[in-house]
Amino acid sequence: MEFYLSPDGRVSVGQFWLNYVLPILLASMAIGFVYGITGAPIVGSSMILILGPVLIWSNIVIVIKRLHDIGWTGWAILLTLVPIVGFIVPIIVWFVPGKLGANRYGRDPRPWMPQL
Repeated sequence: MEFYLSPDGRVSVGQFWLNYVLPILLASMAIGFVYGITGAPIVGSSMILILGPVLIWSNIVIVIKRLHDIGWTGWAILLTLVPIVGFIVPIIVWFVPGKLGANRYGRDPRPWMPQL
């Protein structure tokens, strides 16, 4: 659960895609499929009010951890608010591999990498 709630540490590109992006894509496809068949929304507005803040927070936490993995401060997430530059940060988070070995934000999240 710490993976989704604590901004401390690092998340590799692989962990980001497997533990964050892929589940969101699969859940979205499943919801869309059920909605397409039944025509009835699955999630009510009260559920969105409850889950919305949690999902927003987990998104911020994961992006901060990815920024830590490439050696940037978590405050760099604020660059997403800057026009034009804000489109570059997600591309960096999605595709740039992290720094090898430990950095000031923690150990390398890839277990097969030697910890220097």
